Amino acid sequence: MFASAAASPDPNAVTMDDYAPDTQTWIAAVRQRTGARCVWLLGHSEGGLVALAAAARRSW
Repeated sequence: MFASAAASPDPNAVTMDDYAPDTQTWIAAVRQRTGARCVWLLGHSEGGLVALAAAARRSW
């Protein structure tokens, strides 16, 4: 948490819309490093909602 303090000025104000672009960035990094065309997003509870939000915004 403390290493990513610069990611959000107020960690209590983070929303799903804040997590989705971050997840998309990780997807792009995984695809670039592995050459994979398909990256599966899995999550439980809040993580599942983040996966859905990221998939809904997909730009790939």
